[in-house]
Amino acid sequence: MRRFLLPAVFLLSLAAWVYPVSSWVESSELACEVMSVEGAVNLIQEDGSSISLKEGELVKEQGVIETHAGTADISFDKDWNNIVRVESESKVKITSSWPSKVEIHRGGVFAKLGKLPKESTFEVQTPTAIASVRGTEYRAVFKDGETQIYNFSSSQVFVTSVDGLGNKAGESTVLPK
Repeated sequence: MRRFLLPAVFLLSLAAWVYPVSSWVESSELACEVMSVEGAVNLIQEDGSSISLKEGELVKEQGVIETHAGTADISFDKDWNNIVRVESESKVKITSSWPSKVEIHRGGVFAKLGKLPKESTFEVQTPTAIASVRGTEYRAVFKDGETQIYNFSSSQVFVTSVDGLGNKAGESTVLPK
């Protein structure tokens, strides 16, 4: 009987060690956390249906947020240092949470970026431009086929035109404050 006790204890301790690690890996999929929601905000699902977005929910990469008469604050890190406010009447896709990339289909976002991970950037893409930064406060709006970028800090915002396929076209322009 004693012979089987050691393997049983070993297997139980191994299971206790492996389970938390595997569940952590599954739950640590790259996602952004919804910090706050005001008004009517939906998350459009893969099948095209939509659900109401709520505070505390996670938005996985490729998730589409659509605001109507409302806003949503989305954090790109667990400490809430890098935040994007999806403005009212907007449709925004979280393309990547790291490196962080957001696509604006319509409307606007206000980004407040405090501590991006080393070697990371934050990009906001519209059908006509890409704005990329390392850390700053800025606003990007796409309305009536035109992109507008506003810099609210001393950090640089690099703006590049986009061709019809969504690729960078030409040199970046540094947007002054």
